[in-house]
Amino acid sequence: MLIQENFSALNNHCLKPFILVILLFLASMAYPEEWYISNAAGMALEKAYSRAALREKYALKIEEYGPNKIPPEISEYIDTSVSIPPSFTVELYTLYENSQEKGHRWVLRYFRGTPWIVLSVREDASRGFAEYYDESDFLIQEDTFLKESIISTRHIYKNRILLHSETWQNPREQTETVSVPGKDETEVQKPDAGDKPSGAALHLWTDTYRYTRAGALRSMERIFHSDMEKSDITLTYFTPLGPGYENKTFTDPGPAVSSDFISDIINRADTRIEYITDSHGRVVTEIHKDAEGKKTGELTNIWSGDRLVSITWNGENDTRRIEYEYDSNGDRIIERNFRNGILERLVRIEKDYEVEELYLQGQLVLKAVWKDGQKISEEQIRQIPGRRP
Repeated sequence: MLIQENFSALNNHCLKPFILVILLFLASMAYPEEWYISNAAGMALEKAYSRAALREKYALKIEEYGPNKIPPEISEYIDTSVSIPPSFTVELYTLYENSQEKGHRWVLRYFRGTPWIVLSVREDASRGFAEYYDESDFLIQEDTFLKESIISTRHIYKNRILLHSETWQNPREQTETVSVPGKDETEVQKPDAGDKPSGAALHLWTDTYRYTRAGALRSMERIFHSDMEKSDITLTYFTPLGPGYENKTFTDPGPAVSSDFISDIINRADTRIEYITDSHGRVVTEIHKDAEGKKTGELTNIWSGDRLVSITWNGENDTRRIEYEYDSNGDRIIERNFRNGILERLVRIEKDYEVEELYLQGQLVLKAVWKDGQKISEEQIRQIPGRRP
């Protein structure tokens, strides 16, 4: 009897740690995570264990949240008027700087791996952004979350060419609760957004894009429909392309978004932008100012013929530059991204393939090859420069 009691006690003593291990394993399977050595832009440069990654200045953690279920913490920011795919996956990207959390980014992907939604919101929910893509990897909607409103821009394409964009200001209020069709009852709060917003929504502006016969962007015309403060109809617009027009300066009444490489610094809620155009109606300078009128930075566009060859941002403590190269047919084949004069990223187009190279401290560390929007190979070139043992 004593032996049986001792065996029972021993069994219980061993069983509890075993059950705990099983539970931890199941938890890790439910929300698997991967760690990477990263950079300031949150790029996954080299896969590593969490402790090794957190010893670097920047580390990135990617958690998988399973298929076909929108996490409740971001559901209120999802505009469900955008078509929901029948199958998708959810990932949470957490960027660390000196072992401290710096920011979060949610990525919802189509089943084949390309992004459907990229979303980031501040912890205090004061501002953030969401980008929506179709299955061909085209950006179809951009939402900027402010304290009391959402600035939403929808892009319209034809034959893979951007024709025009409509920008609205919608109140930050939820008007409808819906569920993802055919899935668990995942409730999503639907913002007051759509092709024809109602209530206090304001139609801010319409952008129309015009191209040359070779398909190069010729000009962009912006018509302001409503002022954000006075709701007065305005007719300020970009000067049409053609000789004989003088330089013009005008003010954008709301935030603007450019390339992803600089969107984090120019997409600010209180930013007002003064545009300066050349005699062909092309924007050559953007002067960014805060709510008090203080200059916070300047963006400069350099043109060669009818093609954009570089974009330079000069901020208070930050300088960034994007350079483009074209082939003899006028098609863009190279894009380079520089931060404070140091190359961070290069994308090279070779027929049906895109070759992406990532750099850290000016040294090539990662090379990936993409085809039709899908990554088909990835190669780590060398160890991360300056990495601590």
